[in-house]
This record gives sequence, C-alpha cells and structure tokens, in this order.
Amino acid sequence: MALTALAFLAGPWVLAGMDEDLYNTGRNAVFEERWGDARGVFEDLTRRYPDSSFADDAQYWLGMALYEQGDPEKAYGVLKDLSIRFAASPWSDDARVLMVRCAESALKKAATRAQKSSSPGSRLPAQRTSSEYQAFIERSTRDSNAKVQLLAIDTMLLSNPGRAPELLPRLNDGKTSREATGLVLDRFFGGEKVKVTLENPALGLRDGNVAIMIRENDQVSYLSLTEATELMSPPAGRVQGGRFSAAIISEIREKVLQAERNLVREGDAGTVQTLPGLGSKSMSAIVKVVDGEIHYYKSGDETVRILVLKREAGFSEDNIRIFVETGSKVEELGLATARKLSQGAAEKTGGLSDATVRYLKAALAIIEIDLGRSAGAK
Repeated sequence: MALTALAFLAGPWVLAGMDEDLYNTGRNAVFEERWGDARGVFEDLTRRYPDSSFADDAQYWLGMALYEQGDPEKAYGVLKDLSIRFAASPWSDDARVLMVRCAESALKKAATRAQKSSSPGSRLPAQRTSSEYQAFIERSTRDSNAKVQLLAIDTMLLSNPGRAPELLPRLNDGKTSREATGLVLDRFFGGEKVKVTLENPALGLRDGNVAIMIRENDQVSYLSLTEATELMSPPAGRVQGGRFSAAIISEIREKVLQAERNLVREGDAGTVQTLPGLGSKSMSAIVKVVDGEIHYYKSGDETVRILVLKREAGFSEDNIRIFVETGSKVEELGLATARKLSQGAAEKTGGLSDATVRYLKAALAIIEIDLGRSAGAK
C-alpha cells in the first residue's frame, strides 16, 4: 500500500515527463521529415495530454505534419483550433502563416474535386466550404503580422492579379520590411517594370477595369487606362513624357497593346461573315474580313464589335467597322461618330451607356496605336 501511495503521489510528475518525451520524439520526426511518424506522435500527445504545457506546440506540429502529408483541410482545422484554444500561444503567428498555405492548397483540391464530382456516379465526402478558405485568406491580407499579411497578399495575387491595385498598397503600410516587400513585388512583376491587369476580362479594356502598374525599386505607381493612353499617344500640343522615362512609356505601350491583343478574336481570312448574334436580316452586319480581327465587348444588353478588316490598311473609316447591338437592334457607327461620343446626356452618347462609351473610346485609342505601330515597323 505504501508503494501504491507513493506511485499516486508521483503520478503528475511522471505524466509530465511522458508528455515531454512524446513531444521530443515528435520533434525529432519533424526534423527528419518523417511526417507520418510525426503525425502519429502528436495526435497521441494531444489526445492523451490535452492540458500539457506542450499542447499548443504539439498542435502546431500536428498541423504541419498533416499539411506535408497532403491533407490541408485537416491541417487547417487543427491550426484553427489552436488559434481558438491557445490565442496567446507563441505559435499563433506561425499557425496563421501555415493556415494561409493550407487554405490555398485546400482551394486547389476543391477545384479538382469539383471536376471529379461532375463525372457520373462520383460521390465525395463533405468538405469545409471553399468560401471559408477564401474569406480567411482575404482577412489575412490585413493581418497584424507582416509574415501572414505578405503570404496572403502573394497568394491572392496569384489567383486574382486584377486585385493588385487594391492589395499592393498594403505592402507599404509600415508593417513589412523592404526586403520582404521586394520579394512579393519580384514575384508579381516577374522582373519587369510594368504590369497590366484586368479585374474582369469579360468587361474589356476600359477605365475602372484595367490597372497599369509601374514599379520603380520598391515603389509602385498606378495609372488609369486613360492616363496610360495619353502617355502612349499624347493629345496634340502636349509633349510626351515627364513623369516616366521613354523606356517606361515604351513598355507601357507594349503591355497595354498585348492586353488588348489577348482579348482579340482573329477574323477568318478571306471569308464573308455574319457576326455572331446579329442575325442574317441585317445586311450591314455582313462584313468581309480579309486578314483582320474582331474586338468584342458586352455590357448588359449592349454588345460592341469593332472589326479591323485588314491590319495593313491602318486606322481609317473604311478599314474600321463598328457595330453596336442593343437588344434586337443593330446599328453600324462610323469611326468619326464613335470617337466623338462622350459620357453623360443621351444625345452625347447616342443612347449608349457610359460603360459602353468608355470602352469604345479606350479600345479605339489602343487600336489606333497598335495599327500605327504595325505600319511603322514595315
């Protein structure tokens, strides 16, 4: 009985030694990248000793092991639980960094599952919704910890580069080091000085949808499409340059033109086409496309198609054909008429929405620059 009483009194200290031994065994497995062993040890530790002084450490390393084993959903759940149970843990910041990585991986897996679930007879287990992962990454772009914020911004830019004008300024809010900021900018700009992004490619090249970003060291400047177009082809009487060097302006021109070209559908050479959706009754919609291209834009019930019949013929009334469809009505606009449209009153816009007018003005300006460059290259 004396021995039993002694063992009882020694119990808590014996248990404390056991949880520390388990923790050290798990850490050794982590350092040796034996993720299966590490997972087993830390699952055992967290289950048997939930009140251990090593519980938060164990939960972090369990999340790491699950992530490395390719199970980001479970890893995210373990790390989320850590942030709730041990909010003051020194592992809290590192856990949120890893949660961003888990959320990114889980979203990719969810996209793969969605493709598989469309096949007949497929049945997949319920998973945490993608919206939770997206919301977490979104919140993390404003995290108080610089490492968490940097990783979240970097992750968001990879999946949605159109949000760069909104996200990049957060790198200069005083939290992040210049070196860390530079790494994110290096990744986003890819070694170039100019980046052009579209928030929604379906809306085409127009102000509000296009951002032109110029990187100079660790500072980024932002231009609207109108500002960039004026730099590329300044109005009469205005001298080009000033704010940016000739080399930067040249790169802006190349990137904007490339963005426009990426939205262009090549015309079928040497054929007579009826434009899609216009119907055969409208004879003005039948256009011979020699070796040209079609610039397409849709907003609400308004559809715009700008046809360049032959690139060699340049920017002229005969070579640029503009068709505007509003509901069941199709109208051809002359080049001069389209360029004179302005936003505001109906008589100025020809009854078109401001969004369509903005697109027409921007697209025609860019097409003129593009065709002029092509002619100059010959």
